[in-house]
Amino acid sequence: MFNRKGEFEKGVSLIRGIESKLKQFEDKISTNEKLAMFANIAYLWFGVGNYKHALKWLNKIFNDITTDIREDIYADAKIIHLIVHYELGNINALKYFVRATHHYFIKKERLFQFETIILDFFQKLSKISSPHKIINSFKTLKKQLKKITKDPFEKEALEYFDFISWIESKITGKTFAEIVREKLVKST
Repeated sequence: MFNRKGEFEKGVSLIRGIESKLKQFEDKISTNEKLAMFANIAYLWFGVGNYKHALKWLNKIFNDITTDIREDIYADAKIIHLIVHYELGNINALKYFVRATHHYFIKKERLFQFETIILDFFQKLSKISSPHKIINSFKTLKKQLKKITKDPFEKEALEYFDFISWIESKITGKTFAEIVREKLVKST
């Protein structure tokens, strides 16, 4: 709820209690439920701009080596991982992670239009240094993603994380949380 409303600070204030309950009930929670919780916590940290903590929770998803993991959680985490490294300014690492993520999607036969667009964007973005060109790249990305949202199959990839709001935050200079909250107000 806090992620959808852009009330990331409120959600972050609950994380310590959530961590405690996760430990307490670890044997009663399925792997997929646990990993979905990790993803939501990473999203909360991302929303408040604490990318190091977001990365910590994403890594918990990647470090949970099980065979019954929901591929959508893992795939979303892979894309958000790229965004977090971009936000942290880890451009050299980003180049490596783009290649590794592309390889993962090819191996899993999950390289849909959405993933292709995002991976191409980050691959090109790592070569751009002009702030004006970076903003133009984000505008192009937004157009491309808006176009594929008409396809119900592709639209599903955009439902967990609000990629469009993140892109708008990069274009406008506003925070991700501000954009998410503004969208919510406009939709009500």
